Amino acid sequence: MTEHPERVLNDIKRALTTTKRLESRARKLRNEKARLLASTARSHLESAQLYQRTAVGLRPSDPKHHKYTDRARGQFYLGQSHLHHAKVTLKRGH
Repeated sequence: MTEHPERVLNDIKRALTTTKRLESRARKLRNEKARLLASTARSHLESAQLYQRTAVGLRPSDPKHHKYTDRARGQFYLGQSHLHHAKVTLKRGH
């Protein structure tokens, strides 16, 4: 990723906090679809966090560093997408 790896980890952590809060709210409101979407988002974001932590431990010149940052980015975007859909689903009350 072009951004600083530690900053990316903070972004992932912030998204995880939001996701956990949303998942809890969906559970409380008994909205199964939103809860499942939030749960899937949390899974992707936790995976992104693991990949990014691995990348932080490697030197930027190491090819594996780029491999792990790319995977982290992919998982992060998937998590963000599911999080957005969970928010919309919860707002609509479906």
